[in-house]
Amino acid sequence: MTEKKIFKAFLFWNFDKEEKWLNDMSAQGWQLEEVKFSFYYKFYKGKPNEYTYRLDYLNGGKKKNKEYLDFLQSFDVQKVGQYLNWVYLAKENTDNEEEFELFSDNQSRIDYLNKLIRFSIILLVFSILLFLYSLLFRGTKYYKLLFILSIVDILIWVLCYFKLDEKKKILKNENIVSE
Repeated sequence: MTEKKIFKAFLFWNFDKEEKWLNDMSAQGWQLEEVKFSFYYKFYKGKPNEYTYRLDYLNGGKKKNKEYLDFLQSFDVQKVGQYLNWVYLAKENTDNEEEFELFSDNQSRIDYLNKLIRFSIILLVFSILLFLYSLLFRGTKYYKLLFILSIVDILIWVLCYFKLDEKKKILKNENIVSE
């Protein structure tokens, strides 16, 4: 079996670009086999467009997440990989079925983005606390490193919030236009 290993990083708010890339790989016949650390992907050579891939972010606790994945499995959706709370899902494409989608309408997509925004706010608060903690080390050799890392971390999560909020506004505008 031919395989391909790719190291490629996607930022938290670019889950849709990552999903598109995985489906582009599938169109070329490369099917996802394994994901590690959200930047290492292992593919095997299969048929072009054999699977459709979707990413989802789980935050319901172990029991609720298992029930959700079992529910998806009843629709022949497989979990291909997981990194922290991100789960990589695949469904085999067949001629008589519609394209595999996790969200049926814009409102469910908006709800999903709200879930991601809440998570990014939690991480932003944690980053601010890390910044405040770094101030305790003023005058030590670790101060500059902690200070710079916490500032970068804060900037990343602020950017994440705005990127996700921008996607949400686009979906809301689409809802208004379609009404």
